[in-house]
Amino acid sequence: LTPHTGTTFAKLMEVPSARALASRIIEFSEVITDIALMYNVNTLTVYATELASATNAYYRDVRIIENEHYDQRALLLAQSAKKTLAKALSVLGISAPEKM
Repeated sequence: LTPHTGTTFAKLMEVPSARALASRIIEFSEVITDIALMYNVNTLTVYATELASATNAYYRDVRIIENEHYDQRALLLAQSAKKTLAKALSVLGISAPEKM
């Protein structure tokens, strides 16, 4: 596979599921802060479920690999989602799978 710049980040954010996924990723630190202040741990389970759903919708709507090329920006957002979900699961004491 070879990289290509594909869409601009602004163009990628025009896709509703990409915008929703980026928003969920950004919310992670707020969720952790809320848990620390309010001891409301179930917030993290809800967040992880919503992040997984947003990631699934993103994969449905955005082509990351096409014709032996991959879109670097689309892949970066997917990788960010993977890392954030892994962090959320780690805080919950759950190991994240390497592949899905």
